[in-house]
Amino acid sequence: MSNKPTYCATITYKGRTIATLKGNDAETLEARAHRYATNLNYHRAVVQVTPTQTQE
Repeated sequence: MSNKPTYCATITYKGRTIATLKGNDAETLEARAHRYATNLNYHRAVVQVTPTQTQE
């Protein structure tokens, strides 16, 4: 079993990438990214969750 993150959440605010978070559950990761942006006072940030590239 692999412990590598399977999803990546990119937080963008006014065209700038603020942060990139990684995790294993898409819904939890999206909620975490929105909380992170709100705590930094980026209240209208855009969060995009995508699957990570896996190489085998």
